[in-house]
Amino acid sequence: MQLIALAIIKLVGTDNPAINKRIDDAIAAIARGDGDTLTAAKQYADKIKSDLVNGAPQALDTLKELADSLTGDNSQLATLLTQVGDNAKAIKANGDTIATLKANTDLGLSDDQRNSLKAYVGVPTTPVN
Repeated sequence: MQLIALAIIKLVGTDNPAINKRIDDAIAAIARGDGDTLTAAKQYADKIKSDLVNGAPQALDTLKELADSLTGDNSQLATLLTQVGDNAKAIKANGDTIATLKANTDLGLSDDQRNSLKAYVGVPTTPVN
């Protein structure tokens, strides 16, 4: 894409010799860099794949193999789904607990009423830094 853009600019031309030289240099660098660019791109893709797989066994190093393994072994899938469900229940329970605590501490009072109550019992109404 860069090469195409530079070629178009080169064809249209500019009146600035410094810009023309930079365009020529860039086109030459891109042309020289094809082998290096391909190697660098492959190394980058291999690194991303390695990071994604992150040490998974050879039998499970693709998403398809992982899916096949999970659907092929119903007990393994059931265990995984149970663990996910347990975690979801724990997260919901924590959310319910927080909502209950908030409801119990609010007591249906307005901000002014809460501040008056805090002042009455000696609790600061503004945060202390």
